[in-house]
Amino acid sequence: AGPQTAAQAAAGFGPPAVGNVEHYDGSSWTETTDVNTARTAATHGGIQTSSLITGGSTALAVTEEWNGSAWTEVNDLNTGRRQLAMSTNGNAEGAVAFGGYAPPTGGPVGYTNITETWNGSSWTEAGDLNTSRAALTGTDASSTAALAIAGYRGPPTADRTKFVEEWNGSAWTEIAEVNTARFNAGASGATPSAVLFGGSNPDYASTEQWDGSSWTEVADLADARAGFAS
Repeated sequence: AGPQTAAQAAAGFGPPAVGNVEHYDGSSWTETTDVNTARTAATHGGIQTSSLITGGSTALAVTEEWNGSAWTEVNDLNTGRRQLAMSTNGNAEGAVAFGGYAPPTGGPVGYTNITETWNGSSWTEAGDLNTSRAALTGTDASSTAALAIAGYRGPPTADRTKFVEEWNGSAWTEIAEVNTARFNAGASGATPSAVLFGGSNPDYASTEQWDGSSWTEVADLADARAGFAS
């Protein structure tokens, strides 16, 4: 979460799942207060003084809010899941969370297109993605204008995707696809300007830039890899 000179990294996979949180000041990392629930494959966004983390691990619904000094558990997602994506308002007071995977437990959940919006106190189900997928990525900094990028579709196709969808605050619209299909990629920026990099499978160094209408391949990462926080 946050810009390059005032960033926050939260939770992840050690192994096992961890709750560690660190802040970056542009040159070094400093440990700060852990999240209450250790997790991996969660989604996290906002800024260093006001952020939100939700989902993760097997299929958590637990949501926590950071106020600059402490993490507080708030209302859960309606559908717990991992490998989802989220765009916040640039703080913890608004967000949209989308996609992900929830292991079926008596019902057909699995790879999902579920979208939920956060108003600062609770999650509400909203317009679904057009394509169900997990391990997707998205842009941040707005809960009413976001991109859902690439990801992995489960059976029967079970493939990495090129799909990109744009959120307008109530519904998703399919727009221009990325050039290289991938999942577990990283993304930075906000609509209408963003950059997508890395991902699986295999691991990629490929980087693409979005100008509001199309994706253009640009300079690769120095090292191919996947599973980013970005």
